[in-house]
Amino acid sequence: MIAIDVTFITASWLLTNPLFACFQLRQKNDREERDRKKEKDRQAKEKERRDKAAMENAKKEAEAQEESKRLDGRMLFFLRASKGNTTPNCYSLSGLDLGEARTRIVARTLAFNTSLTTLHLSRKGISDKEGQDLARALLTNTTLRKIELEFNCLGMQTAKVLALALRRNKTLRYLDLESNELTREGEETGGVEEMI
Repeated sequence: MIAIDVTFITASWLLTNPLFACFQLRQKNDREERDRKKEKDRQAKEKERRDKAAMENAKKEAEAQEESKRLDGRMLFFLRASKGNTTPNCYSLSGLDLGEARTRIVARTLAFNTSLTTLHLSRKGISDKEGQDLARALLTNTTLRKIELEFNCLGMQTAKVLALALRRNKTLRYLDLESNELTREGEETGGVEEMI
Protein backbone atom coordinates (compact mmCIF):
# COMPACT_ATOMS: atom_id res chain seq x y z
CA MET A 1 0.00 0.00 0.00
CA ILE A 2 1.24 3.43 -0.86
CA ALA A 3 1.21 6.08 1.83
CA ILE A 4 0.07 9.45 0.60
CA ASP A 5 0.79 12.61 2.51
CA VAL A 6 -2.68 14.08 2.75
CA THR A 7 -1.45 17.35 4.29
CA PHE A 8 0.81 17.98 1.31
CA ILE A 9 -1.94 17.23 -1.19
CA THR A 10 -4.43 19.35 0.75
CA ALA A 11 -1.97 22.25 1.00
CA SER A 12 -1.05 22.16 -2.67
CA TRP A 13 -4.70 21.76 -3.65
CA LEU A 14 -5.63 24.80 -1.52
CA LEU A 15 -2.90 26.93 -3.03
CA THR A 16 -4.01 26.16 -6.56
CA ASN A 17 -7.75 26.22 -5.90
CA PRO A 18 -9.41 29.46 -7.07
CA LEU A 19 -11.85 29.31 -4.15
CA PHE A 20 -8.96 29.40 -1.69
CA ALA A 21 -7.40 32.37 -3.50
CA CYS A 22 -10.76 34.12 -3.28
CA PHE A 23 -10.95 33.27 0.44
CA GLN A 24 -7.46 34.72 1.02
CA LEU A 25 -8.34 37.88 -0.89
CA ARG A 26 -11.51 38.25 1.16
CA GLN A 27 -9.54 37.88 4.41
CA LYS A 28 -7.06 40.50 3.25
CA ASN A 29 -9.86 42.89 2.29
CA ASP A 30 -11.58 42.31 5.64
CA ARG A 31 -8.33 43.07 7.50
CA GLU A 32 -7.81 46.25 5.48
CA GLU A 33 -11.43 47.29 6.10
CA ARG A 34 -11.01 46.71 9.87
CA ASP A 35 -7.80 48.76 9.84
CA ARG A 36 -9.52 51.58 7.92
CA LYS A 37 -12.43 51.50 10.37
CA LYS A 38 -10.07 51.61 13.36
CA GLU A 39 -8.20 54.58 11.85
CA LYS A 40 -11.47 56.34 11.06
CA ASP A 41 -12.69 55.75 14.64
CA ARG A 42 -9.39 57.02 16.04
CA GLN A 43 -9.60 60.15 13.89
CA ALA A 44 -13.22 60.71 14.91
CA LYS A 45 -12.30 60.42 18.61
CA GLU A 46 -9.38 62.81 18.13
CA LYS A 47 -11.64 65.30 16.33
CA GLU A 48 -14.23 64.95 19.10
CA ARG A 49 -11.54 65.61 21.73
CA ARG A 50 -10.29 68.69 19.84
CA ASP A 51 -13.84 69.97 19.34
CA LYS A 52 -14.62 69.47 23.02
CA ALA A 53 -11.47 71.37 24.05
CA ALA A 54 -12.30 74.17 21.60
CA MET A 55 -15.86 74.36 22.94
CA GLU A 56 -14.58 74.52 26.53
CA ASN A 57 -12.16 77.33 25.61
CA ALA A 58 -14.90 79.20 23.75
CA LYS A 59 -17.23 78.75 26.72
CA LYS A 60 -14.61 80.12 29.13
CA GLU A 61 -13.93 83.07 26.85
CA ALA A 62 -17.65 83.76 26.49
CA GLU A 63 -18.01 83.59 30.29
CA ALA A 64 -15.15 86.05 30.69
CA GLN A 65 -16.71 88.43 28.16
CA GLU A 66 -20.13 88.11 29.77
CA GLU A 67 -18.61 88.67 33.21
CA SER A 68 -16.77 91.76 32.01
CA LYS A 69 -20.07 93.11 30.66
CA ARG A 70 -21.68 92.62 34.07
CA LEU A 71 -18.91 94.21 36.10
CA ASP A 72 -20.13 96.63 38.66
CA GLY A 73 -19.00 99.00 41.39
CA ARG A 74 -15.49 98.58 42.71
CA MET A 75 -14.54 95.90 40.19
CA LEU A 76 -15.43 98.16 37.29
CA PHE A 77 -13.58 101.05 38.95
CA PHE A 78 -10.52 98.82 39.45
CA LEU A 79 -10.47 97.71 35.82
CA ARG A 80 -10.93 101.20 34.41
CA ALA A 81 -8.30 102.63 36.73
CA SER A 82 -5.92 99.75 35.89
CA LYS A 83 -6.33 100.31 32.19
CA GLY A 84 -5.41 103.97 32.59
CA ASN A 85 -2.78 103.22 35.25
CA THR A 86 -4.60 105.47 37.70
CA THR A 87 -5.35 102.92 40.44
CA PRO A 88 -4.64 103.89 44.02
CA ASN A 89 -1.32 102.51 45.23
CA CYS A 90 -3.14 100.09 47.53
CA TYR A 91 -6.32 98.32 46.46
CA SER A 92 -8.47 95.61 48.04
CA LEU A 93 -10.97 93.46 46.23
CA SER A 94 -12.41 92.20 49.53
CA GLY A 95 -16.14 91.76 49.56
CA LEU A 96 -16.24 91.07 45.82
CA ASP A 97 -17.11 87.65 44.47
CA LEU A 98 -14.41 87.14 41.87
CA GLY A 99 -14.97 83.71 40.39
CA GLU A 100 -12.86 82.21 37.62
CA ALA A 101 -13.65 84.72 34.88
CA ARG A 102 -13.12 87.83 37.02
CA THR A 103 -9.89 86.45 38.47
CA ARG A 104 -8.59 85.94 34.92
CA ILE A 105 -9.56 89.52 34.07
CA VAL A 106 -7.76 90.82 37.18
CA ALA A 107 -4.66 88.81 36.22
CA ARG A 108 -4.65 90.23 32.69
CA THR A 109 -4.95 93.83 33.88
CA LEU A 110 -2.45 93.31 36.70
CA ALA A 111 0.20 92.11 34.26
CA PHE A 112 0.67 95.56 32.72
CA ASN A 113 -0.49 97.92 35.47
CA THR A 114 2.16 100.47 36.50
CA SER A 115 0.39 102.30 39.33
CA LEU A 116 -0.68 99.60 41.79
CA THR A 117 1.84 98.65 44.49
CA THR A 118 -0.35 96.61 46.89
CA LEU A 119 -3.21 94.26 46.07
CA HIS A 120 -5.35 92.36 48.58
CA LEU A 121 -6.93 89.19 47.20
CA SER A 122 -7.46 87.31 50.46
CA ARG A 123 -10.35 84.90 50.96
CA LYS A 124 -11.48 85.02 47.33
CA GLY A 125 -11.68 81.26 46.72
CA ILE A 126 -9.03 81.57 44.02
CA SER A 127 -8.29 78.10 42.65
CA ASP A 128 -4.92 76.65 41.72
CA LYS A 129 -5.57 77.29 38.00
CA GLU A 130 -6.59 80.90 38.61
CA GLY A 131 -3.60 81.32 40.92
CA GLN A 132 -1.33 80.34 38.04
CA ASP A 133 -2.82 83.18 35.95
CA LEU A 134 -2.12 85.65 38.77
CA ALA A 135 1.42 84.29 39.14
CA ARG A 136 2.04 84.73 35.40
CA ALA A 137 0.97 88.38 35.76
CA LEU A 138 3.91 88.83 38.13
CA LEU A 139 6.26 87.86 35.31
CA THR A 140 5.56 91.18 33.57
CA ASN A 141 4.34 93.48 36.36
CA THR A 142 7.13 95.81 37.49
CA THR A 143 5.44 97.91 40.19
CA LEU A 144 3.56 95.56 42.53
CA ARG A 145 5.43 95.33 45.84
CA LYS A 146 2.89 93.45 47.96
CA ILE A 147 0.19 90.90 47.15
CA GLU A 148 -1.92 89.13 49.74
CA LEU A 149 -3.35 85.78 48.67
CA GLU A 150 -3.98 84.11 52.02
CA PHE A 151 -6.94 81.78 52.61
CA ASN A 152 -7.48 80.83 48.96
CA CYS A 153 -7.29 77.44 47.24
CA LEU A 154 -3.87 77.83 45.63
CA GLY A 155 -1.99 74.59 45.04
CA MET A 156 1.30 73.10 43.93
CA GLN A 157 1.03 74.29 40.32
CA THR A 158 0.59 77.89 41.47
CA ALA A 159 3.66 77.45 43.68
CA LYS A 160 5.70 76.35 40.65
CA VAL A 161 4.62 79.35 38.54
CA LEU A 162 5.18 81.69 41.49
CA ALA A 163 8.70 80.30 41.88
CA LEU A 164 9.43 81.19 38.25
CA ALA A 165 7.82 84.63 38.64
CA LEU A 166 9.77 85.39 41.80
CA ARG A 167 13.05 84.67 40.02
CA ARG A 168 12.18 87.28 37.36
CA ASN A 169 10.18 89.84 39.32
CA LYS A 170 12.55 92.18 41.15
CA THR A 171 9.95 94.53 42.69
CA LEU A 172 7.69 92.19 44.70
CA ARG A 173 8.76 92.25 48.36
CA TYR A 174 5.82 90.72 50.23
CA LEU A 175 3.79 87.67 49.19
CA ASP A 176 1.28 86.25 51.68
CA LEU A 177 0.30 82.67 50.88
CA GLU A 178 -0.89 81.63 54.34
CA SER A 179 -3.56 78.90 54.51
CA ASN A 180 -3.33 77.65 50.93
CA GLU A 181 -2.75 74.04 49.85
CA LEU A 182 0.70 74.55 48.35
CA THR A 183 1.81 71.14 49.58
CA ARG A 184 0.01 67.90 50.35
CA GLU A 185 1.36 65.10 52.46
CA GLY A 186 3.11 62.50 50.37
CA GLU A 187 3.13 64.57 47.18
CA GLU A 188 5.74 66.65 45.38
CA THR A 189 6.77 69.90 47.05
CA GLY A 190 8.96 71.17 44.21
CA GLY A 191 7.11 74.45 43.72
CA VAL A 192 7.49 75.52 47.34
CA GLU A 193 11.12 74.40 47.43
CA GLU A 194 11.83 76.47 44.30
CA MET A 195 10.36 79.57 45.97
CA ILE A 196 12.75 79.30 48.91
